[in-house]
Amino acid sequence: MVTKGEYDLVAAALKTMHGKVQDQSQQTRNTLRYANNDPAYLQTVTDLNKESRNLLDSLQRLKIQNRRQLTLIDVYGSAAQSPNLEAALHRWKGQRENNLKVQIAMIPQQDDGDLMFSTRIGAPHTLDIDSIV
Repeated sequence: MVTKGEYDLVAAALKTMHGKVQDQSQQTRNTLRYANNDPAYLQTVTDLNKESRNLLDSLQRLKIQNRRQLTLIDVYGSAAQSPNLEAALHRWKGQRENNLKVQIAMIPQQDDGDLMFSTRIGAPHTLDIDSIV
């Protein structure tokens, strides 16, 4: 259901986010306002704990999908049980337009000039949108 690369990327992101949520929860619990039972801080810890569980649940579901293999029913639905499926697939594969490689999407070529801007003459910098936002 997912490729190894997809699994590795998403699993790493979920683990990273879980660690950050756990760290934030710990930091919040280490405050005087939490120790004094401030309702806002108690709610924050509750929310962070819930998010932590959600991230672990997501990771578990991802692991299940990673082990799962596609079946004919996953791909063809109820038609997978049809005795005519093999003949229909053979006919479909025989059509020229179904065998052409089609480019669905393309990342535009980057022009180095598009990524650079200057804060002073002669000092180009790579534009980093994340640092602006």
